[in-house]
Amino acid sequence: MTKLLNIDTIAPLVKKEIILNRKKYAVKATSVQLFLEIAEFEKQTANIDTVQEQIGAMIALIRKFIPDISEEVLLQASAVQLGTIIRFIRNDADEESTEDEKVEAEAKEGTTEAGK
Repeated sequence: MTKLLNIDTIAPLVKKEIILNRKKYAVKATSVQLFLEIAEFEKQTANIDTVQEQIGAMIALIRKFIPDISEEVLLQASAVQLGTIIRFIRNDADEESTEDEKVEAEAKEGTTEAGK
């Protein structure tokens, strides 16, 4: 008898995306390599003295997870937006509801209100 552990069905990869400036970007799943990149980023940022170096490190990490996003686009973002992207990559930030989920929730609220 063969035993089979199908990791693909037990722990499937979750598709993640961000939207910045109305453009959608795919976020790579956190592989072991990218997990180590996050750990290295956290270690480096603890020793960074300047804002320029901090922003540079943030942009470098983001681009490892979102290779389709250009440095120019990230330089136009706010520091808060960069921090939010970093937290999302690290799974520290809650995922925003999709537009479809928001419309669906509003429709349910309207139905509930009408039923009262």
